[in-house]
Amino acid sequence: MNDPNVATTNNIDTMKNRNVRLALLFTFLGSAARGVWAFVILSNFIHVLTDSTLNVGIAEGIQGFSQCIFALIAGFAADKFSREFSLRLAGIFGLIACGVAIFALKYQETWLTNQYRYYILVAFLCFWGAYQGLWTTSLETIFADSIVTGKRSEFSTQKFILLQIASITGPIIGILLFVYQGNHWKYDILNDIFFIGILLSLPSVFILFLFRDKYTLGKLSESHSSPLHSPLINEEDIGNVNIDGEIDDYNNIASNNNNNNNNVKIRRIPYILAIADVISGISAGMTVKFFPLFFANDLKLTPIYTNGIYVGLPIAMSIMARGGHYIAHRFFGRVFTIIFMSIGGAVALVGLWAIEKYASTSVPTYVKIIIYVLSTLQHCVRPLKKSLLMDYVPKKRRGIWNAVDSVTRFGWSGSAILGGWIISNYGYGTSFLYTGILQFFAALFLFCLIPLIPSNGDERKRSTSVESYESVNGSLRSTSDTAATGW
Repeated sequence: MNDPNVATTNNIDTMKNRNVRLALLFTFLGSAARGVWAFVILSNFIHVLTDSTLNVGIAEGIQGFSQCIFALIAGFAADKFSREFSLRLAGIFGLIACGVAIFALKYQETWLTNQYRYYILVAFLCFWGAYQGLWTTSLETIFADSIVTGKRSEFSTQKFILLQIASITGPIIGILLFVYQGNHWKYDILNDIFFIGILLSLPSVFILFLFRDKYTLGKLSESHSSPLHSPLINEEDIGNVNIDGEIDDYNNIASNNNNNNNNVKIRRIPYILAIADVISGISAGMTVKFFPLFFANDLKLTPIYTNGIYVGLPIAMSIMARGGHYIAHRFFGRVFTIIFMSIGGAVALVGLWAIEKYASTSVPTYVKIIIYVLSTLQHCVRPLKKSLLMDYVPKKRRGIWNAVDSVTRFGWSGSAILGGWIISNYGYGTSFLYTGILQFFAALFLFCLIPLIPSNGDERKRSTSVESYESVNGSLRSTSDTAATGW
């Protein structure tokens, strides 16, 4: 009989963990607020302010570079000092960013011309990039540390879906404001919605001061590359462990845990994921930030119509992400699912380029929007990628690897400078083509993971319940249940 005072995977309720709950709450509130100003409004507001697509790219690019630098700082601080410290630092930068944005939007003086207002907005995006770089790295790290290894894919997918659903709030508010004030891309309307979004961002910033390192799980949240060297799990029991279809063949790892070649293979996994994400992130930055402008300028969609797209898109992405999770754990495994969904998204972007070049006037607008939605397939696999990364990175190195993961995402903004230049000179279709080609090769690169991920070769028959942990005969010595939850 197991000691009731010993925390095992059976008696730890992940949803009661303080850090997990705060992470999900922050994700919801932060995404809802960003949905008000960051998706449709920001790029159109800067475009109306400066009448330049390139200026949009420069502003977004500066945000991306700032996020890149501070993500690396956060990774070092999270591993060297504490996750808690990095999150508090992020909160400070978030408050500064919100203050600068409010000044840029609402301070009225004759000297504050549109050009100077643009410069202040660039400063805001620089601080906001620092804020995003710090919290993204540190939050993902403490979130991973607070979940039992093997259960991470499910909660990463839940967090991703929560983020998508919450982001609907912003476009809905935008629709209501555009209905009330006029269905036009006017400066005053965009300014008001932008300001509301910044105010709504403040509660999520304050949440970052509430996380605590003491509520992480210790050995129970270690990676697959190291816990088998620990006395936590008896080697004879490892073969019985089987969780929710994760590609985690403990028996395979255990039988080779002294095999240096096998350990080297496992250590390659994060590097392959990072390289693929760098390619994908840089390419995505050339288009993601400009789709609202594409809808407004090329497709001539009204603000209400454009916001409507961003109401439906998160729902579609949530469904695709949940579908990807189901397919990965019931049929093909995480790696194959990630590859095929990413290729599907890349093909959709190339298809959008072909339509723009050869059949722009004959293809209905709704078909172009459907293809755009399908192009987001590659972004819907992020929870699966994140769970793979965290499952195969030692806990003591999660901070820096989450920083690397954040750096790969800086391309979504950093390469916006290149995207703005391409669109200004060659049009939106060309940026779609280049993005699709690069993302296709990024997906192909992930085939390198197939021989590296430990597997028993029969993922389809894997257990679908975390209760399969009950087959472990030995106790998992760790923190008490109260210490693990913090509630």
